[in-house]
Order: sequence, then structure tokens, then C-alpha cells
Amino acid sequence: MHQCSANKKASRGFTLIELLVVIAIIAILIALLLPAVQQAREAARRTQCRNNLKQLGLALHNYHDNYGRFPSQGYYAANVGTSAAPVWAPRNHTWCAMILPYIDQAPLYNSTNFALPVWAQSSGLPTTNQAIVATQLAAFRCPSDTGIGEPPGSNRNIAVTNYSAAEGYHWWNESTSQIGGIFTGPQHTKMGDIIDGTSNTIAVGETTGLSHKNGPFNTTGTGVLRVGLGEAVPRSAFVASTFTGAVYQGDNGNWKHPDGSTISGWFLGGGPHHYAPIFMYAWGINTEWPGAGSTHTGGAHFLMADGTVRFLSQNISFQVYGNANTKSGNETANVE
Repeated sequence: MHQCSANKKASRGFTLIELLVVIAIIAILIALLLPAVQQAREAARRTQCRNNLKQLGLALHNYHDNYGRFPSQGYYAANVGTSAAPVWAPRNHTWCAMILPYIDQAPLYNSTNFALPVWAQSSGLPTTNQAIVATQLAAFRCPSDTGIGEPPGSNRNIAVTNYSAAEGYHWWNESTSQIGGIFTGPQHTKMGDIIDGTSNTIAVGETTGLSHKNGPFNTTGTGVLRVGLGEAVPRSAFVASTFTGAVYQGDNGNWKHPDGSTISGWFLGGGPHHYAPIFMYAWGINTEWPGAGSTHTGGAHFLMADGTVRFLSQNISFQVYGNANTKSGNETANVE
């Protein structure tokens, strides 16, 4: 009898109170560890984002070594007429497409017919989009940004990029102006044109899949992320599209939407509003959709013309940020 009672006492399980205490301790440990895990993951994503930009920097330098100049921000139109009587036909290829051979994507580059429009035409060739339009490449995506889906998701089968070329203060051609960036207008910039110094001049910056809104003109860090695809303004990796008001009218007034239709409003109408992979600095970091921005906390990564990558705070002085975006403004931008 005594032996049986002792065995029963020795095999007693947890009481309800003891079990609740154990669960509470585990919950506290998880609560303490989860932020650290999330921070470690974000740190890894930020490192990958920096590496992506470094690879794009190498690709741009290799392109320059081969052609003696950087690619244009976009190849919007080609003259299929004569110099005396020009007839402008859409092409709408991007700088991202031009550097594909230098990021181990030569097959995709070679499969693209740059003598034809990238997008299916309302009349004429091609009758379907070229395959490059929907080819999403990890090299052009920041792993921290999940703001818009990838093909064949909800973004109309258009591959997007988080890395956009610096065009300068605004979207008109300022190739001979002090407010022009390396990728201003449909021009080709040479290293020798960057008189402010390659280490002081931004070549490429981050842009988000959703973009920002509500930030005032000539400010930095004053916006909030857009909400939903209806508001989103993603950058198309391989389709150089524009909208009313942003056409380079000084170059020619006959440019078309990628499908050959007359430019009126946004290409494809309602959101998401796909735009060429470029940004301007009239709206600073994390301010409004034409400007640069990211989903990283506090700022965004930027590729400088010398190939280095820097993380710039969204609280940077607007003047300093603007100086860093111009290639020949005769100023030195300390963005260390």
C-alpha cells in the first residue's frame, strides 16, 4: 500500500498554475527574441540591397568602358522618317535593358529586338509585348520591398525595379544645365561630364514599389507610403513609360505611349501607374512619387557614380541632397 502511494506521488504532472507560468515565460522569451530576429533579417535584406546596387554600378561602368558613355535613361522614340521630315515611332526601352549583358543576362538582352517597340502596338508590330516586359529579375529588386506583386501578379505582367536612374531636378532635359543629373533627358553622359566628381554624384537611387505621397516640394522625409495598387507608382524595369506633363517636349512633341497611343494621362490609365525607372530630386527622399525612397527605416541607398553605395538619411539637408544629384552644378556634396 505504501509503495503504491509513493509511486503515484512521484508521477504527479504539472498543475494548471505551473503550466501557465511556463507558457508565460515562453511568451516573454519569444517577445524578447522576435524583434532581434526581425532586425537581423532586415539587416540581411539591406546588405543584399547594397550588393544589388554595387552590381549595377559595376555594370554601368562596364557599359561605359565599352561604349565610352553611360546609357540613356530611356530610348523612348526612334526617327523612322528623315532628318528633314522626322517621324517618331515608339520604342520605350530602358537603361536597365541596356546593361543586361553586364549582369549575366545576355540571353535576355539578345532575345529582345531593340529595333521594335518593347510594348505591343495598337497598330503595327509587335502585336504582343516582348518577353522582356514581364521578366522579373532579382538583381533589380530590393528584398525589403514587397509593396507590389511580381509577374504574373497584379501589376499587369510588367516587371518592376527598385533602382532608378538620377535625372536631376525635374523631368525635362537639362543636359546643359546645372540642375541636370547623370541621366537627364534622353541623353548620354560621359565620365568627363561629371565635373562635380564621381564620388559626389548620385547615379542610381532606390524607389519603392508603392512610392510615397503627401510630401511637399523641395523637402526630404516628409511623405508617407502610398496604400494599395490604386495609388501605387512602381518603376517598370524594361518599359520607359511617361505621362502628360512629363514628356520631353523640348526634344520632340511626337512621342507616344509605349502602345503607340497619344500620351494623355498615365499609361494604361488607372493604378498601378507604371513609370520609367528614373527619379528626380525636386521631391527628396521618402517624400512623393517622382522622388527616391525606400522601405528601409530612415532613408534609402544610393549608388554614386564612382561605384560606391551610400545610405542617405531622409533627414538630409535638401540642398546637400540636391547637390549630390547634379553632375555639373559646380558644388561639392558632402553626403558621407
